[in-house]
Amino acid sequence: MPLNKEAEETTIVSSLKVRWKGILDWPEFYKKTKSQLKEMGYGDERKNFVESKYVERLKGESKNVEIAWKGEKSVDDYITRVIEVTFLIIGLKDVEFENNGTKTKMNSADIEIKFNAKLITNKKGAYKKTSLMKKVYENFLIADLIERNKIDIYKDIYKVHDEVKNRLNLTNY
Repeated sequence: MPLNKEAEETTIVSSLKVRWKGILDWPEFYKKTKSQLKEMGYGDERKNFVESKYVERLKGESKNVEIAWKGEKSVDDYITRVIEVTFLIIGLKDVEFENNGTKTKMNSADIEIKFNAKLITNKKGAYKKTSLMKKVYENFLIADLIERNKIDIYKDIYKVHDEVKNRLNLTNY
């Protein structure tokens, strides 16, 4: 997934955040969020998804966890959509609580999740960054396609964001 030096990256959404503190089933939350990216075409680990960071630091009975994901969705040989999700989990620990008379094991944590969306054009370096042909190609021949993909990646990142909020039982605005 390294970029060609002639490729251009445009940030569509930067540092969209969810902050949450409470009790959840962390392994299930992790799995469902990753599964959603895969269903949307961004999460196939064999082709277009990488977990670039997974760090756990023990702090007494709890741990702090940092995770970074990057998923790509190629539209064609020229355009790629990129979603980045980073998790910062503070004080992740196992807890047990009673629900309708049965004890349930869950996790307690303070979580911050950041979402970024980017559009990459000229990903294979078909044109030099400053060439006239690139400007003509992007501004006249495929301008509508680029604009449509900016809208699509915007919708995709907010779909992931909203679904994460739903999983955490937060209200969408």
